[in-house]
Parts: sequence; structure tokens; C-alpha cells
Amino acid sequence: MAWKTVGEDSSKEYTTINKWQVAGQVVEGEYMGNRPGLKGLLFDVRGTDTQVSTYPFSTVLQNKFKNIKAGTLVRVEYLGKRRGKSGSEYQDFQVQVDDGDTLPQTKDGAEYDRVYSAIVKSKGDAVAKLISGAANGNLDSLLGAAAQLGVKL
Repeated sequence: MAWKTVGEDSSKEYTTINKWQVAGQVVEGEYMGNRPGLKGLLFDVRGTDTQVSTYPFSTVLQNKFKNIKAGTLVRVEYLGKRRGKSGSEYQDFQVQVDDGDTLPQTKDGAEYDRVYSAIVKSKGDAVAKLISGAANGNLDSLLGAAAQLGVKL
């Protein structure tokens, strides 16, 4: 009699699938795309620590992600369970994308870009994004914030 091995290698590591359990639960990072899982679609997010987290990709999330491309920075917050008009229960989410990559349009866009770049170089990307958001496209506000931070222009 000859024996034939069936099934997958039991020593193979499987992906840990995170579950949405508590309202307010958040995942942030680079959206890596979606893929089939054993019980439905999954999506992956690479966090700032370079770890990849995997979550179930529900119909609600699929609808909210339909215009989001892999590589986009996203923030997904679990809002909890809701009841639809038909009375059925579903998990709801708020999905946000990072818009910090786009600088506001100003009269003097080149100067704004130069100041913004100097802040990035001196204080880092996160600080520059916060200050740029607070300046709301106003070059004088951005220049004032840069001076207060001691950024050399």
C-alpha cells in the first residue's frame, strides 16, 4: 500500500485576523489591499511600526473602500453595531484617508511649499502636517509658526 499526504503543512504559520470588538477601535496605516480568506474577504494595513494587521473586509467596509487604492494611508474606526432599516444588525465604520500629502492652494504656492519643506526638514513630517493644517493655506500663518518653532528659512 502507498500513502499520499493530503492537506496543508500543519507547521505553516497562519495570519492572525484581528476582530472588531470595541467601539472606538482604530487601525491606521498604509492600505495594502484586500484578499480572499477562508471565511470571506480580508484587508491588510501596514502600521507605522511596519507590522501588517489583517481585518475582516465586511460589505460596509468594501463599500467605503471602493475608491481607495492600495498604498493610500487610511484610518479605520469601528463605530460599533448598528441596526439597518430592515432591522438587521451590521458593524459600522468611519473610514478616513490621509490628505496631508496635498498642500493647500495659495496665491504664492511656491513660497508655501518652500516654507513647508523647511518645517519638514527641521521638525519632521508630522509637525509640518499639523502646522500646515492649522495655517489653512495662509502663508503668513505658516511663516509665523515656522518662526515660533525656530525653523531657519
